[in-house]
Amino acid sequence: MEIDNLNSKRKELSEETRGQIVGMSRAGNSEREISKVLGIPKSTVHNILVCFRVTNTTSSVPRPGRPKLIDGEKEQVINRIVNKKPRSTLAEIQQDFEKKTNIKASQKTIRRSLHNLGFFSRIPAQKPLLTDMQKGNRLNWCLERQSWSIRKWGNVIWSDESRFAVFNNDGPNRVWRTSGTRFEQQNLVPTVKHNGGSIMVWSCFSSRGLGPLVLVEGTMDRWDYIEVMREHLLPYIERKFHVEVIFFKMTMLQYILHEM
Repeated sequence: MEIDNLNSKRKELSEETRGQIVGMSRAGNSEREISKVLGIPKSTVHNILVCFRVTNTTSSVPRPGRPKLIDGEKEQVINRIVNKKPRSTLAEIQQDFEKKTNIKASQKTIRRSLHNLGFFSRIPAQKPLLTDMQKGNRLNWCLERQSWSIRKWGNVIWSDESRFAVFNNDGPNRVWRTSGTRFEQQNLVPTVKHNGGSIMVWSCFSSRGLGPLVLVEGTMDRWDYIEVMREHLLPYIERKFHVEVIFFKMTMLQYILHEM
C-alpha cells in the first residue's frame, strides 16, 4: 500500500478518478474511506475536494512557473537563421533572432533551442577545393575500379608532387550543423595545395611500402618529372616489386623522343 501511495503522488490523476472522488464524497463517504477504496493518499483526496468546492471543477489548477520564452514557432525562426548562415556565432544568432522577433533571449536560451532543433557547434571538415568537373572525374574513376580485387590494388603505385604553403582562412572556425551533415558543402572549409612560396616535394607509396621523399627546386616541368621518375620511381619499383623496369624505361624514352 505504501508503494502504491508513493506512485500515486507522482502521477497526475485522471479526470475520471477526480470525478470518482467527488462522487464518492457526495455519496457520504469520508476522505479516509475514499482514500482506502481508490488507493490514493488522504491528502490528495482532501486537496481535490477543496479545489472542487472553490472552483466547482475537477480540472487541475495551472501549475506556477514562467512560460517558455521561445516556443515552437519562434524556434523555427532560429532554424531559418542557422540554415541561411550556418557559420554564424552564437552572439550573431542571438542578434538576428532579436531583430526578427523583438525577443531578448540569452545565449544560453538560444543554445538550448539550437540543441532542440538538432544543431550543434562543430569544427568544419576540411576538403580540397574542387570544381564540379573534378568531382565528376573522381567519381567516375572510382566507379570504374570499384570491382578491383585487393591483389590488383596491391600492384598500384600512388605518386604525387605537392607544394606546401599556408592557406589563410579568416572565416569562423566552427559551424552549426545537424547530425550526418559533416561533409555537405556548406559545412566544409575548402583547402588548396598551391598558394605561392614554400617548397615542392614528390613521393610515392604502394602496398609494398613508402617511397622516397624528393625535394624539387623551383617549379616542376615535364622534364623535371621525367628525371624524378628515372632517378626515384624506377629504383623503387625494382626494389619493392623485384621486377625489371625495361618496359618503363622504353616508354619513358619514347615519350622523350616524341617531345623533342
